[in-house]
Amino acid sequence: YMMGISWGTLAGCFIGPFVLGVIWKGVTKPAVWASIISSLALTVILIFVFGIDMNGWACGIGTAIKSGVSCSPTIGVICMIFSLIITTVVSLLTKKPNEEILYRAFDMPIENEIK
Repeated sequence: YMMGISWGTLAGCFIGPFVLGVIWKGVTKPAVWASIISSLALTVILIFVFGIDMNGWACGIGTAIKSGVSCSPTIGVICMIFSLIITTVVSLLTKKPNEEILYRAFDMPIENEIK
């Protein structure tokens, strides 16, 4: 379960910026940070929510965490989908990267560059 939660957390933090960054040049730096921070927070929240849901509100924190971690595959999938959504939304709402940065990142020649 610990391996599932760790890989689910990593995938949830980075799959949105990685996949969208490969296929779309509009991914912004704030979107990457938003994905990392919010997916990490969502993982922690979902561990508690699933753990409390399985054991009731009267359970202890340790019991809630133990039960929540047992739902690691589900939590990982939710965080991966959330990462794709949050990366897209924040990228659309923030300033696009500088054209020079995009040209260098995607190894394209800069149009106005003096050779």
